[in-house]
Amino acid sequence: MRRKNKNLQLIQLLGGFLLIYILVNTMQNIKVHFIYSSGLGPFLFIGFIIVIMIFLYIKG
Repeated sequence: MRRKNKNLQLIQLLGGFLLIYILVNTMQNIKVHFIYSSGLGPFLFIGFIIVIMIFLYIKG
């Protein structure tokens, strides 16, 4: 019997927020040299959200 993850709704909310953030960031920085023009901040923020999602999934 599989138990239900109690943090699933929060993970889905964070995933939706992350998807919207990535789409908006891509629209703003759509250039050939995307990595160099956007800086390091967005990549750290995306990594932080992914780490929180993984932590909540494992904890749940």
